[in-house]
Amino acid sequence: MTLPPSSNDHSANFEMYRNAFDKSPAPTIVTRLNDGLILNVNPAFEHWTGNSRDNLVGRSTSQDLAWLRPAEERWLDIPKQGMRLCRSSAQLFTLGGEETIISLFQDITDEHQQQQSIQHNEAHLQVLADFEDLLFLQT
Repeated sequence: MTLPPSSNDHSANFEMYRNAFDKSPAPTIVTRLNDGLILNVNPAFEHWTGNSRDNLVGRSTSQDLAWLRPAEERWLDIPKQGMRLCRSSAQLFTLGGEETIISLFQDITDEHQQQQSIQHNEAHLQVLADFEDLLFLQT
């Protein structure tokens, strides 16, 4: 087992955080707070959106910054996927003297659709149960 680098080993710390960012399965984007300029995205974000890092870095985000509310669920228009329900979380931090945001996303569209289907089925079963009770009372 490799121990984490000491806080004095800046290059090792950088490498550890770079690896964590790059290997994270959660689509992650780093933007500047004042103008939404994209500073970095991880490979999961590239895969999720179908856009390369080179295409994204240096552009301004097209979405408003409402995604910054912690654990908010909202619909986002994801290129090549369409509208997807996403849960996002974000954290402000300072990078090079500028307020910066790191945002992580989780696509919960499938779970949302499954939950809606369950609720629909429960409502249908309740109607059937009520109908059965009504038939029982009439006999």
